[in-house]
Amino acid sequence: MVICDDAVITHELTVRFAEDGSFQYLGNEILNDGIMHIPDYQYRIKD
Repeated sequence: MVICDDAVITHELTVRFAEDGSFQYLGNEILNDGIMHIPDYQYRIKD
């Protein structure tokens, strides 16, 4: 389901729901080469 498409990256979260209402995290995948567009981390505190 796509709610909005103006994001820097798009990802797909996979979970499994249990009968008791809990859930288990199974994975998270960045889609459409989004990983290539993430800028390098910039430290906020410099020496």
